[in-house]
Amino acid sequence: MSNKDLNKEIFGLQEEKVRLERELCDAVRSELSMSEKILELSTKIEELEDENKLVWFMLDEEKESKKWTKEHSEALEKSINEKMAMFQLMQNAKGEA
Repeated sequence: MSNKDLNKEIFGLQEEKVRLERELCDAVRSELSMSEKILELSTKIEELEDENKLVWFMLDEEKESKKWTKEHSEALEKSINEKMAMFQLMQNAKGEA
């Protein structure tokens, strides 16, 4: 093989080396970009999971707050009876005046 052929072969190998190095750099950049995106999406997923838990907690609290018990009914009836008695006293006092 002549010097000219060897130089041509070396030049071709150097070009191939540069091309492969560029591909490697692009792959690394792409991988870093993907890693950043994965991290960003993981953070967003955590935020949404926390928000979801909070919403379910609030829904459970809302359900619990709407349960009407016998004690509630008794307290309401007592309050109504007290107001009616007071109203009756006011009516009687008004009639006497």
